[in-house]
Amino acid sequence: MPSPTDRDHAGELLHSRGVLVPFTTPQFTGARLRLGRSGQFELLLRNPAGGKGIYLFDPAVAHRFSAITLHDRILLAELVKQMRPTPRAVRTCARRVALTGAAGHENRMAAMAAVERERERIARLRDHFLRAFGSGGPEAAPDPSATEAAEAIAERAESIGLPTAGIRGRHEIALTMLEDFVAGIEKWLTDAGGTTASAAARAHELACSTCEQVERDLARRQHDLEDARTLRRRWDEDRAELLEELEHSDWLLDGWPTVCALWSAVPPTDHTAQIAALSRIERLLPASLDVDETTERCENAFGAFLRAAREGSDWRQELRLAEILERQEALRPEF
Repeated sequence: MPSPTDRDHAGELLHSRGVLVPFTTPQFTGARLRLGRSGQFELLLRNPAGGKGIYLFDPAVAHRFSAITLHDRILLAELVKQMRPTPRAVRTCARRVALTGAAGHENRMAAMAAVERERERIARLRDHFLRAFGSGGPEAAPDPSATEAAEAIAERAESIGLPTAGIRGRHEIALTMLEDFVAGIEKWLTDAGGTTASAAARAHELACSTCEQVERDLARRQHDLEDARTLRRRWDEDRAELLEELEHSDWLLDGWPTVCALWSAVPPTDHTAQIAALSRIERLLPASLDVDETTERCENAFGAFLRAAREGSDWRQELRLAEILERQEALRPEF
């Protein structure tokens, strides 16, 4: 079992790479949001031409890089209201914006369905934990402490699920999608070549590693959720640490449902479309670089960013990618 120090270090790495933000402005594909050392929000963006390096800038000056969409303006305004960026916080903000219709009708309908499914899972888990915490039957006076614990834990546990209660969590669904993605990329690698093969190999390596980590983490968290006595004791003693642990798989899976949905939208026999999708997927993957050593601050990056974006674009791939993204909307998951 990892030591507390190991867990803290792993957590710091996950937090330092930021949370993937579902921007609709093409130039911001793969942008991640994090809290900088100064305590201010920072956006991290890969080199748009595919080279080394990461651009780092204040979200407030994002409009200087590109004419951002109305959806992204609203989303950024919602995000900066958060205390800190987490996958859960970004997902909540993105759904809130999607429900306004700013990202289109299909996105709005998908968000409505996702919210309803989440509410149902939370309600079922809340009832389960209330019973497990011994709050009494329907005629018993409610225990405010037990109710608070059940509600807070259920909100985090809905992503984990509880197999013994017949509740399948969101992360189990995401893990299945990721395993399908791994299988698809393995098939692609059998006959791919050039730079695309390198991108596919990295995606495959990261996806396999994520699968293994999520499987272990989900098994552990589900086991913890079954032990009601220990769960309630931990809530009373250190609820902040407990809730943070319940969100660990959220960090591990951050961005992967988007990658999986994008790959699923590509016709399996369309080689050109697969190449276009892989170029976008590469930008969605978390950076393997040491961000603090390879970033270029925004005051020096505007000209280089715009020049790299122009030089790195391929209108043929962009046309194919537009078709893929249109199909992806119909496959958009609940994440």
